[in-house]
Amino acid sequence: MTMIPPDVLKDLVAEENLSQAEQEVLSLALDGKSPTEIQSLLGIESQNAVQKRLGKIYAKFRLTGAGPGKLAKLQKILTDRYQLKLGKKKVLIFWSGKTGKYVAQRLIDIFRHPQIDASILDVDINSSSLWLAEITQSLEGINYGIICLTPGFSQNSWVNFAVGFLSGKINNFKLLRFSREKLTEPLLHFPIINGTTQDSLAELFHEMTGTDIQEAKDWIQFKLANANWWQEIIQQKQEQPVPDESSDFQLILNAGLQILKDNKCFQTNKLFQKLIINVLTDVGHQLEEVGSNGRVYSIPLELYPRYLVRLQKDRDIQPRVQAISIVGYVEHFWANDRGDEVGKTANPESERIFIFSDIQEYKKSTKFLLEHASKYKVYVMMRDAYEPLAQEFCSNEKLTKWQDDDYSLPTKQYAILEAADQSQLLVWYNEDNLSDKRHKRFANFSAITEQVSLYKEAFDRIKSSQYVVPFTLENTANLEQVTEFFREVEYKLSQTNSITPEELLEDLQKVRNELISLTEENKVIDKALSFVRKRLHSQTASIFIFSKDGKLHRKGIQGVDVKGKPIDNQWFAQESYAVGESFTGKTALPQEDGFGKPQCSNKLNEEALDSRSQAEYSKKLGKINCGLAVPLNGQNKTYGVLEVINKINSNTGIPLNYCGFTQNEIYWLSAIASAVATALSNIRRNRQNQLESDISSFLVNYQQNEEKAYDEVVTRLISEHTAFEVCILRIKNQAEVLEIKAKKYVSRVVNWEQRKNEGIKLREGIVGKVLESGEPIIIKNISKEIDQFKNQQWVVANQFKSFGCFPLIYQTEVVGTLSLYAAYEYDFHRSCQEFLNRICSLIAAFIGRKKEEREVREFFSQSCNYAPNQPNDLIKELDSIYTPSPKTEKNSGNEVASVPILD
Repeated sequence: MTMIPPDVLKDLVAEENLSQAEQEVLSLALDGKSPTEIQSLLGIESQNAVQKRLGKIYAKFRLTGAGPGKLAKLQKILTDRYQLKLGKKKVLIFWSGKTGKYVAQRLIDIFRHPQIDASILDVDINSSSLWLAEITQSLEGINYGIICLTPGFSQNSWVNFAVGFLSGKINNFKLLRFSREKLTEPLLHFPIINGTTQDSLAELFHEMTGTDIQEAKDWIQFKLANANWWQEIIQQKQEQPVPDESSDFQLILNAGLQILKDNKCFQTNKLFQKLIINVLTDVGHQLEEVGSNGRVYSIPLELYPRYLVRLQKDRDIQPRVQAISIVGYVEHFWANDRGDEVGKTANPESERIFIFSDIQEYKKSTKFLLEHASKYKVYVMMRDAYEPLAQEFCSNEKLTKWQDDDYSLPTKQYAILEAADQSQLLVWYNEDNLSDKRHKRFANFSAITEQVSLYKEAFDRIKSSQYVVPFTLENTANLEQVTEFFREVEYKLSQTNSITPEELLEDLQKVRNELISLTEENKVIDKALSFVRKRLHSQTASIFIFSKDGKLHRKGIQGVDVKGKPIDNQWFAQESYAVGESFTGKTALPQEDGFGKPQCSNKLNEEALDSRSQAEYSKKLGKINCGLAVPLNGQNKTYGVLEVINKINSNTGIPLNYCGFTQNEIYWLSAIASAVATALSNIRRNRQNQLESDISSFLVNYQQNEEKAYDEVVTRLISEHTAFEVCILRIKNQAEVLEIKAKKYVSRVVNWEQRKNEGIKLREGIVGKVLESGEPIIIKNISKEIDQFKNQQWVVANQFKSFGCFPLIYQTEVVGTLSLYAAYEYDFHRSCQEFLNRICSLIAAFIGRKKEEREVREFFSQSCNYAPNQPNDLIKELDSIYTPSPKTEKNSGNEVASVPILD
């Protein structure tokens, strides 16, 4: 049973509020004393009184039932509380050699206890000073340090050094000995525990956990009962050191000694001798690691450029290299002879992405970048842009699969070597996963195919990032061109900082707040273009809006020409594109959701462009390098496009030949376009509301010729801001036949006289069906239903694409129809249909009112004929009802604002 000091016991039972007398009884009971002994020691009157006190204690701990088992349960409760109070002990196990590592890994199972947090060091303490790189962080908070001393290592110099070093760093430091070889100085001065006896292991376990010694023995006996490894260790009878190294390692050491057998310095100078033996030892251990796990081979970091050059020079393999190189991070050799040699011997198909911390570091590196770019494919990138990509890769589940106790794969800097025979290597530095950069010492090589494939995939993904800038210049003899190229790459790198959500929100708020207050379309367009050019540093910015011919017409442009002079809005004023035509038209091409899609090209001159447009822009701007266009979306469809062309230097205003638009800029412009589209839609919607209000007022108050009123309404419905090119108003006569009362069409419409314009009867054609049903008929694609049209030749000649016919219903009677033609496939979306239905209701009401007025006048006219002497006061009163005031009459003829029935 674990011994619990009385003062500690008081704290452990505080929750149950035990009295002092009860604590005394409990303490003796936990110590194994019988009721008789407790009675005697405490002077209690009887054993029955002792049992009663114990009964009260059990009750307070909610231990019910009869029998002796309650004391054992109480012991378990208090032991757990005591161990929890003591806290877990952190134990770090050190090892040397294959057997040492094997034993250390098994000790973890022995020490797997609630009071112990045990781990082993990843690195062999016999691997020269490599383990020092791992130990700095590992020693923090360690309560116990244990070295597994296996056969053959008691006299090893690095093991002896490790013992001395660790004993000064860890208070509770132990040598756990698993051999019978005779120990010598200095190991004899340190605490030694015999790992081949259970009692010694139990003593160590008892010390670390604070458990009772018998419990410790029981624990060790339980853990070692079926431990074959421990049985093998204790059966070893060797009295002499048994080398743990493989025969291959011994061959390397012996070969070195054989080569140096006649070297006098080696034979007479002990320092010289030790130095060379240590080097051979390191090489032997490196090969041993490859031999034992076959995964990783390491060389000193400073040797990597030399070996890379040797591999690149080997004509038998001619490796192609794909590498991420963080300049100044580990690879400090790029600007010196070693870096030059890497570049000169590189395979032309090699690819390297150089990562820079800042622009100044890039500017200092342009000389060696130019040299390397002349030999193979070079890319550059800013570290701020690279780090998030590296972090994303670091969380890859496929990567974490390969992270184990032996080594950790890189997350930031690496290279992939691929020979002509398809053999591959992954190369990285062990510093990539170390926090202390003073320990950057080794370059590692892995030949595992799955690992190489994982990093090839990661490299390709990073290379395709918008932040990677190709460093390629064909003509390096022209100094002026080289200087311009350096500046443009610098500008690109300076623009790769990601737009934060806060910045995007700020821009959106700014644009929305500035545009929402504007009430004129031209002012909204001018303000939006100015803001976009300033933010994206584009040479031009334009807005295109769909017109009634179904094409995108440019409504505004801002920018500078090849000479830096402002571009006038009247330049190339007839610029327009059909849906899907050229770069601009592709942006408005409806996708599955019915809206357009952003288009971006950093090789705009290679796109399928309208020939005239390409010629005009090339002449005006000097070159067409890149373009970005995003749709302006309304509530129902895309009604326009916002487009920018070419990048310019924000300081000089000079167009940049090598710069393009990034993914973040696509996101930004798309977001800004939503604010612009909202502002324009608001203006268009206000126009529609105003038009409806004006038509209503006009028809209510108009008292002149009816035909003139009808003519005014249809004229307004084909204004430049609507989708319609033809509007025909028909009214039903007394014979129930629809007659054309008003018609209007745009100037391009031809052959009106050749139309069949006679009256239409019930159920005759499309219009007759509307007369019969009282429901609108909409044909979005006329070509598919051309047989339904009476005037097919006229429709085809004018290339109409869509048609809609709406009933004019007064009360419950269809009194006429309103027909509309569009030159493109117009969908007559819901808001458009609602608008036209309201207009039709206004027209129908006007028709009904005029009919009723005529009937009333006719009635009174007949009445006067029968009563010629009747006063004219009643007739005058009726005239006043239907005759507007002079002010109303004057206003009723005013022109009404046009409406964009496109959004």
